[in-house]
Parts: sequence; structure tokens; C-alpha cells
Amino acid sequence: MEIAYHLGVKPGTEEWVNMQRGGLLHDIGKIGIDDEVLKKPGRLTPEEYDHIKEHVEIGHSILCGLKQLRHVLPGVRHHHEAYSGKGYPHGLRGEDIPFIARILAVADAYDAMASHRPYRDGLSPEAAEEILRRGAGDQWDNRVVDALFQCKAEVEAISRGPRPCGGYRQALNPALGRAVHAPWCR
Repeated sequence: MEIAYHLGVKPGTEEWVNMQRGGLLHDIGKIGIDDEVLKKPGRLTPEEYDHIKEHVEIGHSILCGLKQLRHVLPGVRHHHEAYSGKGYPHGLRGEDIPFIARILAVADAYDAMASHRPYRDGLSPEAAEEILRRGAGDQWDNRVVDALFQCKAEVEAISRGPRPCGGYRQALNPALGRAVHAPWCR
């Protein structure tokens, strides 16, 4: 949310709420990806990588029937598009990539780089910054990368903090019109 704020999204607006929900739900499609592939300790085969890439369409399919979440669908589907047009699933480029997806792409990339994974330790904030700055204008929108580093201290604090499961409930409850009981959060 810090990145969106630095790009002019005002707290409390519909766009703000959609950014929050998009941030929480952008990778929901990974529930349709085989655990062996998601947790694989080594390098993925081309087939496994193609399988991973399906998560954006799976997530879109999961959420598309929920009217309240229609505004997050572009972020869910397009957060792996590359600013150069070399991303997936549709090869969108530049400003054709929805704004929410460009923000999610940078936040997701930073989080992925800084987080520990079964196959590698998380990168230092400095190493992640170097990669993002090198990819700005090619992989990611320059303005979004710049916004990330305008609020670097806040982003680092968030990435080090706990990740409450209540966020899923917060995103889904209004869309479903009822309380979500998420047993995976216990």
C-alpha cells in the first residue's frame, strides 16, 4: 500500500481498497498449482515453469464470479506482465498493463526476492534494490520502482513483519457477503 500511496492512490478510496484486496489475493491461483512444483528445492523444468504460470489464470477463474472483486481481476491476471511486453499471460507492455498489476508486480518481486524460500535464502534489501533498479523500464514500470524506494523503510518493515491470515478474510468477507472461515490460518 505504501507504493500505491506514493503513486497518488488516496487512502479510503475505492482504488485504495482494490489495491489492498489485490495485494492479498493476487496469488490465490497458486492453490491450483502442484505443491511439488511450488516447493521444489531446485531449478524448475520448462514444463514446471509453464505450470506455475497458470496461477494467474487460475486465480482469475476463482475470483471472476465475485462481483465485489471484479476490480482486482486485472491485478490477479496481469501481475506477471513485463513492462517490455515479454511477460505473461498476454504479453502486455507499458501502460497497457493495468496500473494495479504494475504495482503488484514490483511489490511481489521485492517480496519474492527478500523472502526465504526452500531453495534459497532471501536477498538483502540492497541486492533486491539492485535487481529492481536494473529491471526498471524493462521488467517493471520505472515509476513504480522509484515509488518503492521512496518508501523503502516502510516496505522493509512490512516485509519483516508477520503476515496475518486475517487479510484473506478481510478481502473476501465483503465480496462473499458473509464471514470466511479459513482453516489454513489457524
